[in-house]
Amino acid sequence: MSFALKENSHRAAAIDMAKIFTEAKAVQHIQQQLKLKGDVFQKEIDSLEAQARSQADALEKDKEKLPHLKFVQRQEEIQKKVVLFQNLAIQRKAQVDKAYESAMGKVKKTFQNVIAEVANDRSLAIVFPMQQIVYMDQNLALDITNEVMRKLDKKLPKVTVVFSKKGEETNAK
Repeated sequence: MSFALKENSHRAAAIDMAKIFTEAKAVQHIQQQLKLKGDVFQKEIDSLEAQARSQADALEKDKEKLPHLKFVQRQEEIQKKVVLFQNLAIQRKAQVDKAYESAMGKVKKTFQNVIAEVANDRSLAIVFPMQQIVYMDQNLALDITNEVMRKLDKKLPKVTVVFSKKGEETNAK
């Protein structure tokens, strides 16, 4: 049995989702902002870790000079600082994750609108992710990735990533 499609009679298309969600301008803009913020957070955490390490080294040198109880108290203080900066690292990661999800939510919403627009313009009944297609005749021009990418980049070239102060609410603008 043979299934033949007449020219322009197909009502299905395919899109490379991986390409869209790595190469779209808005996604790249989000990634740049996340990297910058991640670098700032990492420097902050590295600084706190270095301070704790320096205090621990100084305490170790003074071990013989200090009464045992005083040594143990300072050791506990340093441990508390270590736990605090570990918790800070967890909070910072949560801030980045929430900011990313919020910003990507705007990209995904706009992407869905663009897909609907292209599907409507082309009278498509269905759009499949390229990764789910086993075979596609390249001569039928069913791949709409580039068209969707152009429209998405035009409608949403940038997304401002908003980082909350304490990992609470984040919004994409």
